Amino acid sequence: SAAEHPRLRFRHWYSFSAGDKGEVQIRIGDQAWETISTIYTHTGSGAWTYPLIDLSGYAGSEVQIAFLFTATSPCCGSNISTGWYIDAVEVISDPLVFNSPEGFEGGIGDWQVERGTWQVGASTSGPAAAYAGDNVAATVLDGNYAAIVSSRLVSPRVVLVGAEENPALRFWHWYSFSAGDMGEVLIKVEDQAWETISPPYTSTSSGIWSPVFIPLSSYAGSEVQIAFLFTATSPCCGSNVSTGWYIDEVEIPVRSTVGTEEELRLPAQFVLNGAYPNPFNSTTTILFDLPRTSELTLRLFDVLGREVHRMNLGQLESRYGHEIKVEAQSLTSGTYFFLLEMHATDGKETKTGAVTLVR
Repeated sequence: SAAEHPRLRFRHWYSFSAGDKGEVQIRIGDQAWETISTIYTHTGSGAWTYPLIDLSGYAGSEVQIAFLFTATSPCCGSNISTGWYIDAVEVISDPLVFNSPEGFEGGIGDWQVERGTWQVGASTSGPAAAYAGDNVAATVLDGNYAAIVSSRLVSPRVVLVGAEENPALRFWHWYSFSAGDMGEVLIKVEDQAWETISPPYTSTSSGIWSPVFIPLSSYAGSEVQIAFLFTATSPCCGSNVSTGWYIDEVEIPVRSTVGTEEELRLPAQFVLNGAYPNPFNSTTTILFDLPRTSELTLRLFDVLGREVHRMNLGQLESRYGHEIKVEAQSLTSGTYFFLLEMHATDGKETKTGAVTLVR
């Protein structure tokens, strides 16, 4: 079922000549075949890579999976290559996982790879070591990238935190590119087109791991995917390539990993997302996510532990982004502690925080 997040995983290696291609297809019952993958064209990276394809749209159906290879070389063997190699094909159906920071220590996880580059593991080329831990994501772990590549390393679908938390993408990278080749960071909101959010990383690097910070406030609260796009346009058969792009410790501030629409709508946990503004002058807003319909109470205490304000909020529905506006006209300047209580049928849960009033 869709609730089990079915997705296709496999390993592949390919090297295609111009005009030839590979694609993954699916067929429901006796219906027509439908392409569900990126079209794999021209050369590969010379490395085994690990794509992932979401099958949630076919959940509960009787299906077949196919790997379709097409060669259109016009002349009797004059434009052919070694072809397409497939291994370790599996349909997995377990919870989607996104780690922040993602250091790839557990492997590639639920990240996706397009076309013939991007590997995860211990590097023996380029920086020769990860920024942190043992593993990195890299165009190629143990050598140079291929002469012609256009491939994205894509994160799972996630929901970003709200604007009040100033979401930003952070990661560390090391790269060495030949002339004309480059890396870019992209974002996609829901099913819209990919959008570039970084400057192009081109030519050689400084030879050290360096940090990157990209503000994401324009996408706050949205369902997004992040991608690292590497493009090599070297015109001649490996004569103009380098060691490539290495990514580690990727941080994306998320509220949840997206599996189904139901999961997107209903938080898994009671989460306090802070208060803003804080410090405040007369009014502040407390934000939280509610996992199930519950009665809510907010209590405010001074530094001596005396209750100075109470709000019975009534019954609130489960959703992301609940807000409570707190008016403090009768209070004096100072720090106050608040206790947010969720009263559900299966018991009580509390969250605590602090705000500072400045007159």
